[in-house]
Amino acid sequence: MKLQFLCAGLTLAFSVDVDKSRANLSLPATICHSSRCDSGEGYNIGLAFKTVSTNDKLVLNYLMQSAE
Repeated sequence: MKLQFLCAGLTLAFSVDVDKSRANLSLPATICHSSRCDSGEGYNIGLAFKTVSTNDKLVLNYLMQSAE
């Protein structure tokens, strides 16, 4: 996963394998909030994605469902 910082936000770029096919995403985003983890090791960071296509939304949903 590569983070590229821009003036007003960032771009999150990564690849996901969905049904034996690779989906490459490059999503402009902004950081909404950040807070220290309860364990004190790292941060919880909330992102807001901008201009997300219907296909990108489906891939993100697949990614979140497969992570559970």
